[in-house]
Amino acid sequence: MPGYALSDAALIAACEISNCSTHSPGGQHRNKTESSIRFRHRPSGLSAQCDEHRDRADNRAEALMRLRIRLAICERGVSDPAWLQPFRRANGLAITPTDAGYALVVACCLDALAAANAVIAEAAATLALSTSQFIKLITADNDVLHAANELRATASLRPIRRNSD
Repeated sequence: MPGYALSDAALIAACEISNCSTHSPGGQHRNKTESSIRFRHRPSGLSAQCDEHRDRADNRAEALMRLRIRLAICERGVSDPAWLQPFRRANGLAITPTDAGYALVVACCLDALAAANAVIAEAAATLALSTSQFIKLITADNDVLHAANELRATASLRPIRRNSD
C-alpha cells in the first residue's frame, strides 16, 4: 500500500517528528511555544512542515496532509480509480484539499494524466470527470499543480494555469 493511503497512525509511525518554536511574525505567544511540527517520512525521505497555527494539533494535522500530498505526487503509478468512489456525487467529485481523501484523489488524477500523455481531456474522461472538475482538483494545491505541469512539459504541452493567473 502506498504511503499516502496509510492510516494516520501508520503514516506517523513511519515518520520522524520534530517540534520547534517558530521565529516568524505572529506575536509574542507564537515565539514562546513549540507549536511548529515537521514530519520526515523515513522510507522516502520526504518531509512536510507546518507552523502557521498557534495550536500544535492544527499544525500536526496540516503537516500530515501536506506529507500525504507529497507522497501521492512521488508515488505515482500505484493508484486505483476505485478510490474515487466514496467521493463521487451526481455532478462529479465532492472533495477539497482539506479533506482526508484528497491525496488519494490527487494520486488518481496524476496517474490518469501520466497515462493520457498529459492530455487533460483524456485524463478526465478516464476518471469520468469533466475537464473543469479535473483542473479544479489539480489546481487546488501548488505542489500538485507543479507536478501536473511537469508532466505536461515532458509532453511539450502548455502548463495548466489557475483562473486567477
